[in-house]
Amino acid sequence: MQQTVEIAFSVVRNMRAPAPDSPLHARPSAARRVALIPLEQCDIRRIRARHGGTTNDIALTVVTGALRRWLDTRGYALEGLTVRALVPVSHRSRRKSRGPNNQLSGYLCDLPVGEPDPVTRLQIVRAEMDRNKCSGPLRGPGAFPALAGRMPSMVQLLAAPLVGQAVGLLFDTVITDVPVPNVVVPLDGAPLRELYPLAPLAPGHALSLAVTEYRDIVHIGVQANRRAVGDLEKLSEALPHAVTELNDIDS
Repeated sequence: MQQTVEIAFSVVRNMRAPAPDSPLHARPSAARRVALIPLEQCDIRRIRARHGGTTNDIALTVVTGALRRWLDTRGYALEGLTVRALVPVSHRSRRKSRGPNNQLSGYLCDLPVGEPDPVTRLQIVRAEMDRNKCSGPLRGPGAFPALAGRMPSMVQLLAAPLVGQAVGLLFDTVITDVPVPNVVVPLDGAPLRELYPLAPLAPGHALSLAVTEYRDIVHIGVQANRRAVGDLEKLSEALPHAVTELNDIDS
């Protein structure tokens, strides 16, 4: 009970109103656009060898750099800008790993979009994620998905619409890393070569991103509110550019 109260208090304490002109927030729409972007896993490994961090840290940093480039093409003010991402994580213990349902929580990570230096961006992201991991997936405002399993079903039913309307006060986008087994999967006798995940688009959000590694390729799936993001191809082009930025700078 105490942990539930702590999570709820942390959620309320960390709510903030998004910038009124933020391109990452939009009126809900059923219309969607999707972009599928492949990145070479060897490039990600090279960045990790040069600058450190986990693969997930680097993926978050690549997205940060891409958001910076995309927002710049829109003439958006970048100085001091941060974008808060919800990074879903599993909190299932290894002893219960064979259960039928996911047990999800999340971390909130403030992406330093306003930082011009790509290596410094990676260092900031690493520090943010290290702090989250030290606290654990059941502490902090990002743990709000775990609250659902701790509430009576009637409370969940009543609270769900309110939570949906409040997500914009907690984070600006979802960035999830989807683990998949790196095994050859045949489809009608042909090997599956590409596997792109997609993350749900939260109410009032313009973008969500999902990342998975499969067969030496990092696959990124972007889902966008069609009415709000008419230039999704510019964000797609910015993702490999952000990888090049990190690869071209020595530690």
